[in-house]
Amino acid sequence: MAEWVQLLLNGLVAGSGLALVSGSLHLVRSCNGFFDLTIAGLFTVAAYVAYSISTAFGDRWLILAVAGGVFAAACAGHMIDGTLFRRLRGGKASGGILLVAGWGAYQLIQNLVAVVFGQDTVSLMSAAAPSVVPLLGARVTTVSLISFFLACSAILASLLFMRGTRSLRFRCVADDPELAAVRGIPVARVQSLAAVWAASLAGLAGILQGMDSQLSPQMGFDSALNGIAALLIGQTYGLAGVVGAAFGLSILQQAVAWLFGSQWQNVSVFVLLLLALLVRGARQTGGAAAGRLA
Repeated sequence: MAEWVQLLLNGLVAGSGLALVSGSLHLVRSCNGFFDLTIAGLFTVAAYVAYSISTAFGDRWLILAVAGGVFAAACAGHMIDGTLFRRLRGGKASGGILLVAGWGAYQLIQNLVAVVFGQDTVSLMSAAAPSVVPLLGARVTTVSLISFFLACSAILASLLFMRGTRSLRFRCVADDPELAAVRGIPVARVQSLAAVWAASLAGLAGILQGMDSQLSPQMGFDSALNGIAALLIGQTYGLAGVVGAAFGLSILQQAVAWLFGSQWQNVSVFVLLLLALLVRGARQTGGAAAGRLA
């Protein structure tokens, strides 16, 4: 029993970080219309900025390090959107062009991080072993608990905002940008705000992962791929569905790693993604056929 509780706790902690990444990808895709792979780079930038602040001032300034890392990711996201994506959107670039541009921007960010900080892995936290808290027969570190509650707080705030009246502009732009512009909504500004918001969520995810593992310039790519998988699985139900899919995928990965080995974790995610897409495609085909018969 304790093993299953431990597996569930590990899945929830990992899922909270993945939910931040998939939520940030969902915000950009819904408002701006493409998969923004720069999220992977901003994930890394925030972690390394937090590492720099923590190294300079010590672990007692961890709150400052987290805030500084998130702020740096938000600023970088705003700059990239303003100098690259906004211009491409203004030129009516397709989603494929924006995807390739994001991939190029991610490569640039990754190489810049490697030049500044080197290719060697570093640790955001000090070498001291974190304290362990017993919980329902399992064990979880205080760092993991802090990461989980910070991530869940950011996710809850995003969910509440997207359900409030102040999110009306975001939802209008997500549904129909051209109609939103006709209605007088500043579409470009809303899209830029979505990019900054998404960058902040991704940056927080990178910092929280860095608190529990090693940092490397390539650390954001796997998280972005898993985030895209969660987005594709849960997008039918909006941000809540994406977040739920992220937690489900993380628990699945933990179970697969325990039963079959860690090398099957990513395989299980994309097998589930393939099955979900096949089922969705079959339902859409069946619905279209029923409509023609009617």
